[in-house]
Amino acid sequence: MIEFKDVQKVYQSGQQNIEALSNINLTIEKGDIFGVVGYSGAGKSTLLRLVNLLERPTSGEVKVNGKILTSLSKASLRKEKKDIGMIFQHFHLLQSKTVFDNVALPLLLSGSSKRKIKERVDELLSFVGLESKANNYPEQLSGGQKQRVGIARALATNPSILLCDEATSALDPDTTSAILDLLKKINQAYDITILLITHEMSVIRDICTKVAVMENGQIVEKGSVYEIFSHPQTEIARRFVRTVIHEHLPNS
Repeated sequence: MIEFKDVQKVYQSGQQNIEALSNINLTIEKGDIFGVVGYSGAGKSTLLRLVNLLERPTSGEVKVNGKILTSLSKASLRKEKKDIGMIFQHFHLLQSKTVFDNVALPLLLSGSSKRKIKERVDELLSFVGLESKANNYPEQLSGGQKQRVGIARALATNPSILLCDEATSALDPDTTSAILDLLKKINQAYDITILLITHEMSVIRDICTKVAVMENGQIVEKGSVYEIFSHPQTEIARRFVRTVIHEHLPNS
């Protein structure tokens, strides 16, 4: 489904080269809810953005559904990118557009008919529990409702892959739980593979089937969520696990 092979990403800052990713080898299977966890600067956002070519690898290959996106023509790339939805930490909604119009935007850009747009948007707003908010504007919504709009918009073109860029970091704990439940529902109902990045191990625990731990632009550990939680092999993985499984009891 998604495969990183010997991937490196280098940014140039003046006379200095900054290596954001080094020797990334990772496979995400169809149907996975795959989490990538790491502290700020670990490289996880760069990794995510390689999947839909918001960033291009300096070297190595990123395959999506068996295709190397960097080798495709512009027309073929546009077609393939419709199969990849993305939701963001800060929602990225158009403030001057209604909820309906925000969700409809990808369909409008792809040339869908008005009838198909209405059918699909109505279906998605019902799925995310916002059918009564179709004519509202983003400023009239809570943070959790805004993220639901973002999720509905990401699903508009029936993607097989959903990328989640710190999708719950701006939300309170109860809203985070509700959004994670929605993502699990999406994975099951639409058979969508989900790749999410986070710095919160509780998100990995609550939703993911597999996880990779990143540090300094490298994947230092990967496996099933059970394996990483029960037998973390690196110090950084142990630190993340301790944030949700406390080894020491407080003094009485």
